Amino acid sequence: MGTVVATPTAGVAGIMPGVLVADLGTISREAIVAGPLIVAAIGPVIVNSGLISGAAGGFQAEVGSATSMAAAAVVELSGGTPRQAVNAVGLA
Repeated sequence: MGTVVATPTAGVAGIMPGVLVADLGTISREAIVAGPLIVAAIGPVIVNSGLISGAAGGFQAEVGSATSMAAAAVVELSGGTPRQAVNAVGLA
């Protein structure tokens, strides 16, 4: 299976890889490798402005932040602009 990136915490480790693997039909495998890099750019913004820990903010905080980061990655990898990726974070 390979390496699974546990983003943002191990509690929701399946969200980011699951979204990227589900999107294999529309994006290349090489682009999927770039996914964690995009998430790495969005993650600190979420951490500095909200909660990502299930212990601190409940499971909704954990799942919401991971889903937002995955949405940004999908938009960026599908050819969207950085602004569209950030909008995806807010909508997810």
